[in-house]
Amino acid sequence: MDNLNNPKKITIKINGQVKTFKDGTLVESKPEAAAAAEPEESFNWILPEEDEESERNVPEMKKPKPGFFSFGNGWISPNKKKPIVFLQTYLIPIICAVIIGTSLGFIVLKTIAGTATSGTQTYEGENVPTEKPVETADTGKKKKAVAAVTEIKTFLVQGGIFTTKEAAAEIQQKVAEKNVPAEIFKQEDQFVLYLGASSTLEETKKLAVFLKTYDVDVFWKEVTIKSGAKEKEQKILGDMVPVYQQLTKDSSAQLLGSDSKLNQEKIDKQLAALKTEVKKASSATLSDAYNQLTAAAELHRQYQSSQEKTQLLQTQDKLLMFLQNYQK
Repeated sequence: MDNLNNPKKITIKINGQVKTFKDGTLVESKPEAAAAAEPEESFNWILPEEDEESERNVPEMKKPKPGFFSFGNGWISPNKKKPIVFLQTYLIPIICAVIIGTSLGFIVLKTIAGTATSGTQTYEGENVPTEKPVETADTGKKKKAVAAVTEIKTFLVQGGIFTTKEAAAEIQQKVAEKNVPAEIFKQEDQFVLYLGASSTLEETKKLAVFLKTYDVDVFWKEVTIKSGAKEKEQKILGDMVPVYQQLTKDSSAQLLGSDSKLNQEKIDKQLAALKTEVKKASSATLSDAYNQLTAAAELHRQYQSSQEKTQLLQTQDKLLMFLQNYQK
């Protein structure tokens, strides 16, 4: 019973001091020597020391190295050994080399083929002979021969298209009063009024813009002029075409402000040779065509000293008249 009313005390020795606790409350603190005489029960608290070796070693987590793409082997991980496969390593480069070599071969082949056939190409303004079947007198069989029809592809400034020649002539007179060239051409069932000629479509567009300043309606286009002359006259007409082309190119260029690049001496020699051929042919159509070319060359020569654009416009008109005679 006494023990219930007198609970035990707990004595702890900390750093040489004896501390007595009762009901969890410190009731007395004495030096160790003084506390030795008391028969109270006591025990020592032993705190565990830190053991470095007992610490848990946490393994370091290493980031995986990024993989990379190898040509011929696909995606390769650095943690895996690189596969050694002959087909994967060399197949793709071999295929690429074959494709590139084949492509270069085709390019070279086309270049050589284009060079070989360049001599047979048709150029702007060139007269193109066509072929049609011709019956022989003795056998009646058809054979191919050069037809008595040639063509000139040229570039003209158009002033209008009419259903009757009278309507075209009325506009022609109004345009001529403004010192603008104007000649009527019959094409199929229509009558077309042309105002000028040039060597390319782009130059003809510029010429049309220039002629529009004279307050006339204009349109530019490529035109094919066909000739119905006899076969024996075709060669002489063909010899006239280069003279027409040179005069057309130079006169239109000078109307647009460029300097003359015409070789007048060369033109004179060509016309002199043509004069002899035309005289032998005794053809009214050839004579008219030759006279128009000669007049155009003379007007162009006069402009070089006078610098009057009216003479260049007259040169253009004579060249259009040459095309009219070529068409007959």
